[in-house]
Amino acid sequence: NPHVLVAGGLPPQNNTYEADDRPATEIKEDFHRQAEILNPFVDFFYFDVLSSLREFQLGIEAIKDFNKPYLMGIHISEGTKLPSNECISDIVNKIEHKNLLGLMLSCVSPENYQQNLDEIKSFNIPFGFKLNAFKTTLSKNGYIAQYAKSNGNPNEFLGQRKDLTPENLAKIVKTFKNAG
Repeated sequence: NPHVLVAGGLPPQNNTYEADDRPATEIKEDFHRQAEILNPFVDFFYFDVLSSLREFQLGIEAIKDFNKPYLMGIHISEGTKLPSNECISDIVNKIEHKNLLGLMLSCVSPENYQQNLDEIKSFNIPFGFKLNAFKTTLSKNGYIAQYAKSNGNPNEFLGQRKDLTPENLAKIVKTFKNAG
């Protein structure tokens, strides 16, 4: 029986698609409480859809005592910058990574992944992606404000793409697989 690795997902602790500007102690404590609950059941942690260098730094610090590897899920709404206006290279180079498994662009469009592919390949660490089917993740007045005004359905204010059919997704994934 091959061993299956189990990830413990650590999502944004306050804001989605926006940098969390709460006090550092509060963010770190939130990450730590979640990780403490997950720790007995997981092989590694997955920071999913984080939007700033600061969030990654605080999350990594919060899980240090568990001595488990982690995967970074970096969110970029459009272009090559995180919502915090930082670059992927900031996340990779400005943090002392001791247990890094790899990085993913998390909850991004196929076009956005393609736009950032060369940079993430250049780090020579395992990489991947988790695609979304929204028209954009840059909502007017911020995601949290728009979410609060909706019925809890992000498709209402982010828009839902209709072109990502199974056939088109198969082509996209094949292109990315062939790119490494």
